[in-house]
Amino acid sequence: MASAAPSASADQRLRARAQALGLRDPVLELELLKVFLCVLDSGSFTAAARSLDRTQSAVSLQIKRLETVAGVQLLHRTRSGLAVTDAGCTLQRYAHELLRLHAEAMAALQPDTLSGRIRIGALDQFATVVLPPLIAAFRAEHPGVRIEVETGVTHLARERLGADLDLLVSIYPHDAAVGGVVLQRDTVVWITATRHSPHRRVPLPVALGIQGGVLRRMATARLQESGRPWHPAYETGNTAALEAAVRQGLAIGVCRRRNITAGLRELRPRDGFAPLGDVLVVLDAPPRMPLPRHVAAFRALLVQSARSGPQDSLMAP
Repeated sequence: MASAAPSASADQRLRARAQALGLRDPVLELELLKVFLCVLDSGSFTAAARSLDRTQSAVSLQIKRLETVAGVQLLHRTRSGLAVTDAGCTLQRYAHELLRLHAEAMAALQPDTLSGRIRIGALDQFATVVLPPLIAAFRAEHPGVRIEVETGVTHLARERLGADLDLLVSIYPHDAAVGGVVLQRDTVVWITATRHSPHRRVPLPVALGIQGGVLRRMATARLQESGRPWHPAYETGNTAALEAAVRQGLAIGVCRRRNITAGLRELRPRDGFAPLGDVLVVLDAPPRMPLPRHVAAFRALLVQSARSGPQDSLMAP
């Protein structure tokens, strides 16, 4: 038997309830808000498209859809790139809060399920020694999470956070104002081979890392201050290659004291080389974006692992 049609008064009550809940109002889709924040953080549609694995036209269309729903212009083009409107600045604040609340809701509904991609930039040694066992343990517990690691990056890659990097482990000078979590503090020293003496040659052969690297800047500044004749005998962003060159006696090099390996030894003041100073190993995350649950979980694991290590290697954030 067919059910009775709702009465006119009941129908009116349903329409009133739908109106009160805003069911027919324009809705700011979370996916569009994520694209909007990505464009703001990356500074262009092109960079945002790369980080989102989409075409530039697709990103542009999604921003237009968001502007249509919002009823206002959020971005406009200038000669130097993109600029955010006053309305865009207002939406930016709400977008962060909406995404944060969404992440909290999902965490409450699915407390044990993590999935997604984590893109990490890290120092060579950190990526070689620290990350592999942590990633293996994390993936065993959360098989739905895919982790990608890029090595050989410097703190200058911080500009990529929120675009094509989710987390960054890099070196800063010890007196730098850092915004991330300090995982380690260590001293930078000169190193040479245990079986060779390149430190006695004139001019001094030096193995150097990539341009912009903190250790390279520390080494070249000290050499220039000393007035000692020297030349770059080996230049590469690959730490293993630098160590191999030093181990074979082709040059002296610099590294963090904790990273001195077999076949290498520290050059001390009696050799004519003093330590270069301290550096900080810092874990950075996007400064303005709420971290997705899976990224926040791995970040917490990194911090916990660092703080459970030797206490003389750590420094509170």
